[in-house]
Amino acid sequence: MELDLGSLASVRKFVTNFRKKGLPLHILVNSAGIMFPPYGTTEDGFELQFGVNHLGPFALTNLLLEDLIK
Repeated sequence: MELDLGSLASVRKFVTNFRKKGLPLHILVNSAGIMFPPYGTTEDGFELQFGVNHLGPFALTNLLLEDLIK
């Protein structure tokens, strides 16, 4: 499934599509990230490295919490 951690809309879309599949979620590992990219911003206007490494995974985890504790 497609997911762009630099886009909060993509994170929300991913969670919606994941839930439509009705699959169980037993574990979530947030290990993807970028390091020392040239300066840029996410589509939401956040600094790129902060958005992809912190805000995207934070949003993903929080949106999937109820699926993890089922």
